[in-house]
Amino acid sequence: MTSRKAAGSPSRSKGDNVLYQNNWIAAQTYLAISGPFIALNVIFTVLAAVTPPGVPAIVWLYVLLSVIYLPVVAWAWRQESTRASQAL
Repeated sequence: MTSRKAAGSPSRSKGDNVLYQNNWIAAQTYLAISGPFIALNVIFTVLAAVTPPGVPAIVWLYVLLSVIYLPVVAWAWRQESTRASQAL
């Protein structure tokens, strides 16, 4: 027999992992890891592209998307840092 929880009761147990939203500390950790990682991937991809035999054409789309992503990371970091300092 299965037990039913009352309406409105939490469905997560105390030990469940929870994805935090609107949390600058969590976002800061993600951006601090993903920004440099993508920057290094762009450098290595461009180095691989200029050495024979080169890279497939689809890789240049990856480079383009990465170059767009990196300023967005910097913008988000700056905006959220400002917001967090004003909240103190």
